[in-house]
Amino acid sequence: MRLRLLDGFLLSQQNRELDVGRTQQRLLAYVALCGPTARDKIAAELWPDAGADRAMGRLRTALWRLNQLGLPLLIADGETLALSPAVHVDLAVTDRARELLPGWYEDWVLPQRDRIRQLLLEQLEQLAEDRLRDKRYGEALEFALAAMRAAPLRETPHLLLVRVHMEEGNHCEALAAYLAYRSLLGAEPSPRMRQRVDSIATLSTRTVGQLLASG
Repeated sequence: MRLRLLDGFLLSQQNRELDVGRTQQRLLAYVALCGPTARDKIAAELWPDAGADRAMGRLRTALWRLNQLGLPLLIADGETLALSPAVHVDLAVTDRARELLPGWYEDWVLPQRDRIRQLLLEQLEQLAEDRLRDKRYGEALEFALAAMRAAPLRETPHLLLVRVHMEEGNHCEALAAYLAYRSLLGAEPSPRMRQRVDSIATLSTRTVGQLLASG
């Protein structure tokens, strides 16, 4: 079974989408993201305004409804619930920005969204770095741009873009990318990024200075 949490909730088995109610979606997503958790904590997180007894009752109902699917989705170890090993959680990175459970605004979702967003961003940057090392410049560019869309002010994706252009010999494009980032930032980028631009050997120091000053 496959549980997709990016770009929206989707539970499928052998490429067939399973019909899961919103309450059961929340329960599965919570356990998938938070790991093995005590039942009383799950109940308190998912139904914070219900009171302890009513929240536990709602959890039991949600579990009963999940069991009606006849699939091994959750496993119980005493008072702890965990995701079954039969469920593969899809948090795969692609060459575009993806959001965890868009439209979900529960308090427990927000820190998880930030955590997954940071994880995916780092993966995008690493993929760009790997492709750049392998001289697969088109793919490196796509991953760097995806990371830029996910975090427009973050320096690393912009630095990767500069490096891709430099590796391809497109020095003017590298300078343009640097200047665009400096304009977006409204300040000078870090010394490591400036050093990359200053290292362009095929342009004269005067030309580089003029371009930087005109930005």
